[in-house]
Amino acid sequence: MKQLNLQKLQNRLRNKFLKIGVKMIGKKVENQQPPRHAPPKGTSSQRQELLYDPNVPTSSHAEQARTMAEKMSTATLCTMSADYSGHPYGSFVTYALHDGNPIFLISALAEHTKNLNLDSKASLLIAEGGDGNPLALGRITLIGNCTKVPESERSE
Repeated sequence: MKQLNLQKLQNRLRNKFLKIGVKMIGKKVENQQPPRHAPPKGTSSQRQELLYDPNVPTSSHAEQARTMAEKMSTATLCTMSADYSGHPYGSFVTYALHDGNPIFLISALAEHTKNLNLDSKASLLIAEGGDGNPLALGRITLIGNCTKVPESERSE
């Protein structure tokens, strides 16, 4: 069995959110209306009523994504197919987080392991389960390269 580590938890997206958060910290917002989405085309541009209190602090998207990754333990690992060159291959996996990176314990016989041995690029789709519309539930996709966990970091 092999252990693989998906490096750089969606760095592009995480860095984007972190940079936005840094820019917003300390920004004076006195006498400004809270931002809102533009109204649909063809509708009045009157201010829409907010469905939340803009004065109540909320966590950033990056914090929410990290929280979801920590509370879930199953995901869809997508690799590049070895048999069908250039096509994605998704498989259901269990994972745990170690230093902010997902760790998988996967079999050498598994198709996704064969794929990763040829091309380390992968994505991991983590989605909340629940009742109702699944598209209304939280989900994140982590993108990176999978690497074997060094022997010195493995524990039995």
